[in-house]
Amino acid sequence: MQNVSFAILFYFGTIFMLNDPGLSGQDVFIAVFAMLFGAFGAGQANSYGPDVGKAITAAIKIFKIIDTPSEIDAVQIPNDSLDIPENFQGEIQFKDVWFRYPLRPKHWVFRGLNLTIKPKDRIAIVGESG
Repeated sequence: MQNVSFAILFYFGTIFMLNDPGLSGQDVFIAVFAMLFGAFGAGQANSYGPDVGKAITAAIKIFKIIDTPSEIDAVQIPNDSLDIPENFQGEIQFKDVWFRYPLRPKHWVFRGLNLTIKPKDRIAIVGESG
């Protein structure tokens, strides 16, 4: 089909050249390839149509969540209402944690994880993918 399209476009380009003496072969060549590459690009862009629709729908849902006003106004909470002692030293402990993703039940992410995170510690838990 591509060769047939080339043949038809060059045929009509030749007819235009015969009817207009100011038109050169280079002009026809440029016009033919501009039309073919434009049609090719439009065809490829058309294949992304359903994905673009899904992306727009997902973006609308995300922005609805972002725009939902919070029932808690963290700016208006006075510091004295939190009742945190001055000498409070918290830590986070994970004891014997087992975890796997539901879609990959044979691959465990954690098997018996024990972890203590002290105040002011910074940690990162990173898998194979980084």
